Amino acid sequence: GTQPEACHAYIGTCIDQDNYEVDEHVAQHFAPGHKREDTGRGKWFVSLKGENKAQLLAMGVPEGQVEVSPYSTWAHNEDYFSHRKENGTTGRMLAVIGLRTGHFQVARKKTKP
Repeated sequence: GTQPEACHAYIGTCIDQDNYEVDEHVAQHFAPGHKREDTGRGKWFVSLKGENKAQLLAMGVPEGQVEVSPYSTWAHNEDYFSHRKENGTTGRMLAVIGLRTGHFQVARKKTKP
């Protein structure tokens, strides 16, 4: 494992809170600061970025080492896939998790010629 103080995180592009509408069953899993209710319709709008950042900070990752994408898959749909905006059309995005070179060694088996 590693220490949270040694971690750096980037929260990638996803749907923004203004466009991520869910029901109460989903919203109950979000902290109060990362959701707001549309009382007229009984729906909620939640922040995936806010909730993920809060979880990283709660685990001890320093705030200066957490960066959040300013983009939204909904608002910037010409550049990113949005399952909701495109009514189920899907695409692929990439996530990377790694360690800096020199921080670990990979054991490799020798292969016979």
